[in-house]
Amino acid sequence: MILDRISVTENFERTKEIWEFLEASGNPSYFLSWGWVENWIASLPDAAKPELRVCFDGEMPLMAFWVGKTHITRKHLIRSRGWFVNATGNPDLDRVWIEYNGFLCSPHAAFSLLDVLNALQEDVWDELYLPGLDVRSFPGNVAGAEIAPFRMIPEHDSLSPFVDLDIIRREEKDYLTFLASNTRYQINRSYRLCEKTASVQLDVAQDITGAMAIYRELVALHEQVWSKRGTPGAFCTDYLYRFHERLIEKRFDHGEIQLLRVRCGDVTLGCLYNFVYRNHVYFYQSGLNYRLDKQVKPGFMVHVEAVRHNVAAGNNIYDFMGGDTSYKMRLATHHNRLIWVRVQKPLLRFKVEKNLKRIKGLILGFLNASGVT
Repeated sequence: MILDRISVTENFERTKEIWEFLEASGNPSYFLSWGWVENWIASLPDAAKPELRVCFDGEMPLMAFWVGKTHITRKHLIRSRGWFVNATGNPDLDRVWIEYNGFLCSPHAAFSLLDVLNALQEDVWDELYLPGLDVRSFPGNVAGAEIAPFRMIPEHDSLSPFVDLDIIRREEKDYLTFLASNTRYQINRSYRLCEKTASVQLDVAQDITGAMAIYRELVALHEQVWSKRGTPGAFCTDYLYRFHERLIEKRFDHGEIQLLRVRCGDVTLGCLYNFVYRNHVYFYQSGLNYRLDKQVKPGFMVHVEAVRHNVAAGNNIYDFMGGDTSYKMRLATHHNRLIWVRVQKPLLRFKVEKNLKRIKGLILGFLNASGVT
């Protein structure tokens, strides 16, 4: 395998042509669609823009991915030069959180992770980071890949719960019948409490103006909750806010952006920001109103309304994405799996690091067994 390098700053139209060709022939997630990728590239400062790597068969592209390069990714005992697949390596910029990641491949291509690593072997990197991989579609089934002499280090493993909307339509039942009895009870109680005041209404943005209004309200609710927790929210920087503002402006008319508001009369219960791509709905972020009766569960209610809406709209999957938090698992019918890994070249410094960690673990184990703190 040979991977050609293409600079997006010098050959934007060529990168667009390659990416859209592979997107049209494959089955990528929204995070590998040109809509997301173009917005990502355009939003990045020039110094952080990634490089496109492409494998061709003659003139035809078979596989492509973006490489972000960071000179030093770990600064302790071991200094490492990191490359990042479809990410920049800058934590502030990568907080847009790519999931369902992988290589963008033609269905006629058959590559393993080891093929890609061997093709990159002579390049100047020490560790290759692969965030948010979809283990079902990544070439070579990365979760169980044999990649010697390289070493794979899992960093994070997460379920990605989802609702199978096709099953709900096929069985002609209400969504709540697919949930556990305690979850149904809490949801029904929330509706009863709200409807003592006014009926529960779903607002669906119909144009960019309406979408931006819901987006702004969602951001305000979202940041209010996260600031109280003392943790930065998903829109806490100008870069993050404008990334999504631009994405909505550019892709709403393509049918890729879904912004929903759930109200009880004039009171907003919560807002949802979803992506819709090839009948797959990706729940990205929410803004919820917690200044309500404690027995009202606004998070449950907004997702129930969203699921019912997307069943009626003919979509196939309502995906809560990465994270096996309680509310996601309780509202889901199935789950996928995502993993975050890094791959190391067979370098002496990494062997030393591995042995030092093993020795440290043995010492700590001995001290714990001896009752020494």
